Amino acid sequence: MKNITVIGAGAAGLSFIEAFRAKDTDTPVTLVERYACSFRRPDISALNFKNRLDLVQWAAQKKVTFCQAGVERVSFARRKIYLKEREPLDYQILVAACGLNSRKLSVKGEHRQGFFYLSGIEPLSFRDEIKLSQEAAVYAASFLGLRLAAALVLAHKDVRIFSGDWGFLPDSGASIAARFQENGAFFNPACSIEEAIGEGTVKAVRVLPLKIYSAQMLLLDSGFVPNRDIFEADVEFKPYGIVGQEDVYLAGDANNTLVENERFFLYNYQNAVSGGCLLAEHFLDGRPLEAVDQVASVEDKTKAVNELLAGLTVSV
Repeated sequence: MKNITVIGAGAAGLSFIEAFRAKDTDTPVTLVERYACSFRRPDISALNFKNRLDLVQWAAQKKVTFCQAGVERVSFARRKIYLKEREPLDYQILVAACGLNSRKLSVKGEHRQGFFYLSGIEPLSFRDEIKLSQEAAVYAASFLGLRLAAALVLAHKDVRIFSGDWGFLPDSGASIAARFQENGAFFNPACSIEEAIGEGTVKAVRVLPLKIYSAQMLLLDSGFVPNRDIFEADVEFKPYGIVGQEDVYLAGDANNTLVENERFFLYNYQNAVSGGCLLAEHFLDGRPLEAVDQVASVEDKTKAVNELLAGLTVSV
């Protein structure tokens, strides 16, 4: 088999390597990831930074070459992966498990320290920022933002929650908003974030309709799209791959065309793991590449909301 290069050490990339190495210990595999540690995304939204995987040690155990670097772009014509501050890598088979990108909003001040899109959170830096900050502003367009806001409330932070539309929630979020307010969080629906104000760091946020609120952190849960920025703009995507590029595969959320309409993300982690394992079985045994995604039911969503409400116990 040709050499395999995997971009991304999230759920899909790691599960692909685990499943592949369970049956094939000889084919050269390279893992490209910009961070030295990997965290489960559900742990990050719960502010749990203890369960981290040391990728250097893990790669050595799996007989995988680990390349710690960010990816700038992929050239199909040259079959190269261009890296930030490192020499390019050649690839024979490429598995892009790049995860998700936050949908960009027209918000000024994103260069300031303390400004985070959810997809851009580097967990250890984020952990340190939380320790230094007492006031946090959260724009929550999905259930992920609400879970993060709840974790910040339970960490005894002063939380201000903003949202443009909570129509995806039962009773349009009225019960969740009430529970947040019972716990001392400020809630402002039907608004948009205009600017993170400050010099080098965030000191306040400006919202529309026009108001200014003090904050040392701004967390933007703005919705997500598959992270495909490393590919050329004119490529045509297909399930698990790219048209005309038979040695290039997509795994996990990079392969998830439905994610742009997702609001709850209850099974994204499990689906990414399943997709990574399926792709490994395709390489090893020729298993057909088919949809394996589990979709959240109304009952699943109701249960998740009730668990969030139960977790937000009122502080006395």
